Amino acid sequence: MIDILELMRENVKKINDGEQVKFFREVIEPSFKELIEHTETMYKGLEDNIYRELSNDNRHFEVVNTIISKKDYGYQSLFFSPICQEDKEDLNSSEILKNLGKEKSIFLEKLYIPLDNEAIENILNEGKNYTCTIFSGSNSCDFRIRLELNTSYSDKEELLYKVFTKNNIRWKTINMPFSKKIIKVYLEKALGDFKILEKIEKIEYKDFNFSFEQNMIPVWNVFEKNLSVSAGVYPANDKINYHYKLFSEDMKKIGNNILPFSENINIKASSISETGDLKIICDKDNIKNWQIFCFKNINNQTFDNINLYRNHQNNIFDKLKHKNEGNLKTKAEIRRLVNLYGGNFGISLKDIEISSIKKGISTSKNLFIINEESLGNYNEYIILYFKLENIEPFSKDIIDFILAEVQLGINNYQCRGVIL
Repeated sequence: MIDILELMRENVKKINDGEQVKFFREVIEPSFKELIEHTETMYKGLEDNIYRELSNDNRHFEVVNTIISKKDYGYQSLFFSPICQEDKEDLNSSEILKNLGKEKSIFLEKLYIPLDNEAIENILNEGKNYTCTIFSGSNSCDFRIRLELNTSYSDKEELLYKVFTKNNIRWKTINMPFSKKIIKVYLEKALGDFKILEKIEKIEYKDFNFSFEQNMIPVWNVFEKNLSVSAGVYPANDKINYHYKLFSEDMKKIGNNILPFSENINIKASSISETGDLKIICDKDNIKNWQIFCFKNINNQTFDNINLYRNHQNNIFDKLKHKNEGNLKTKAEIRRLVNLYGGNFGISLKDIEISSIKKGISTSKNLFIINEESLGNYNEYIILYFKLENIEPFSKDIIDFILAEVQLGINNYQCRGVIL
């Protein structure tokens, strides 16, 4: 790069008039130096913004999730965090027993039902009176219970969508097949003398005619933190927005895979330095606390006997699809997407049809996204016909994810699926 100031000095040396040289050294050179430094600072800021925008690829924010036993969580806690933090807590035995007889319905625990979603809906809707037995030493008491679908994991997906939107990151459907397979158990009525129970040592469900697992935790590679503003708030360089600087030792270990979030603000940019300083530019100067979402990179890690569910694949088609803002323009692209995410689960695409007749099912995911172009008023449908090698508990959930991803890439049609 040409040093303009040095070039001017060389030319001034050729001037024979001492007064003009003196005027240049005392007046013109300092002004030009200040102008050049300001221009270089502005240029560097623009360059940094461009590089940050180019590198702000949401592959850095891949969401990986799975479901593990509570006893295994401690070993995996370096890479995974509970999607809902309360899941890692032990059963609050004393609080539950204290409220018996005081409250009509008392939350007991969550159960994982490894069944097809339709089968789970039938269990919840059939209205059968189930019971459980709580054991305390040699004593026990039976209770009538109520089962309810847990929706907190879907709520977390929606929160993450808001985080991505605030940070101008293109949304990609989260591949979370177990989100609708967790049910809550509530104690409704004691069928014996519950006062003999001193603590809850064991819970048994003897009249369940379906498989279930206790003490399971849905986890993902997303870690949430709340950071207070301690370093003050300063006007940004554009004199319109505001600059926040936050620090946490943990952020240095995670790298640049961090997204800040706060309601009712517009985030212009964010970045993290090597020292762990998180810099945020936004349009409000009164934010006292920030919610920080850290995405742990686990691509180089090996996890034995754990099935990981990703919303990205290290595949050239997935990269090109992201580069094209998720748009799907041909049937061949749809087929590649199905093979990419469904192949390992025995899911294949047999046919694609454009129809004015509604067939099959639509996705149940991403319902919090409003399609501004169609607003749900579709005149035509794109029908995907799937073939399953084996019907597994997660098969239809993977299809649901595929339908959601196709729908994000196609605005003119409603995407629906038919299982042959």
